[in-house]
Amino acid sequence: MRTLLVNILLAFRRFSTENGIALVVVRIPPKQKLPDTWWYEEDRKSLADHAIEHVDLAFAFRDRGLVAGDLYWEHDNHFNPSGNRAVAEILTAKFPRIFERPRSSN
Repeated sequence: MRTLLVNILLAFRRFSTENGIALVVVRIPPKQKLPDTWWYEEDRKSLADHAIEHVDLAFAFRDRGLVAGDLYWEHDNHFNPSGNRAVAEILTAKFPRIFERPRSSN
């Protein structure tokens, strides 16, 4: 991971810590690289070395048996509704404290 990017992420972590905000880096695999869980290996190592919490969705997609056609629009590299739903489910399961909704007083 480039030094500048690491420094920026460390600055974000300092800011988030000072303000009581959770910082999580979510790596979204390019549609063309989805089956390759090693695509961001160097970045994952750098994030781990700097104790920056992170998730690589390539592994989560693989563990769920999802392929590019399940997640991305056919005509571009954006998530389709199923892909957005999968990301939401993965992140809320992994970080329930971040996505917890306050209970209604009604």
